Amino acid sequence: MKENATSIDRRSFLGLGAAAAAAGALGLAGCAPKTPGEAPLSETGDSAPANNAADWLGVEPEIAESDIVETIDTDFLIIGAGTAGLAAAGAAGDLGMNFIVCDKATQVPETREYLGGVDTSYAKANNVTIDRPKLLNELTRYASGKCNQKLIKLWIDDSAEYVDWVTEVMQEQGKEVMLDMPPAHSTGGTDYYVPYVQHLWEPSYVPPMRNDVIAERLAGQGHDILFEHEMVKLLHADGKVTGAVFSTKDGYKQVNAKNTLLA
Repeated sequence: MKENATSIDRRSFLGLGAAAAAAGALGLAGCAPKTPGEAPLSETGDSAPANNAADWLGVEPEIAESDIVETIDTDFLIIGAGTAGLAAAGAAGDLGMNFIVCDKATQVPETREYLGGVDTSYAKANNVTIDRPKLLNELTRYASGKCNQKLIKLWIDDSAEYVDWVTEVMQEQGKEVMLDMPPAHSTGGTDYYVPYVQHLWEPSYVPPMRNDVIAERLAGQGHDILFEHEMVKLLHADGKVTGAVFSTKDGYKQVNAKNTLLA
């Protein structure tokens, strides 16, 4: 990480947002989609016909152009204002990018006041070194192998930079980071790897929380999150996503974007 958040370059930005997304995805690793060769289960628990596998999202809605009440153009559309979406928005804001964040909720979601990061500056200050291959293997085992190892490795490689960035943001609210180092515990004779990667920002569980702080920072930069915007359809042309249509209290709104991130 550079000396300040504004020095993030565009290559690092990709890793920053993806690492945050990976951190969130790790908690859902056991719910990974079935592989193409696996038939989905029907409501009765039996294997459904393989030709139904492509229909699990349902039929894409048709929305008439006359039903669109507003059209907005942007360079970068971020769909979702959770942990991953706000990480991407925070980096985009520091880079001075032209972007829009949309979320179907009325406010940013609550967030746990701890975050995983591998080999951060705070870990190094406590003489903590992570066995990265062993950590990758452990998280793969924890997910019963139903995970994307490349995504986990991206988090392992890039999460330290994200923790440094979040720490700078949280310090603006008087919250300092600490490395949570749990005591040694019995693993029942199995060599489970318990790495020290969890970070907390003290005082913990006292508002404002991390997502709120990042959202307020974005607002200070002139980037408001468009709440109550529920995505109903992605737009695409020539095999590339070109934006999305959202259902709002005012009607359908269309956002045309050069790049789109589903967070």
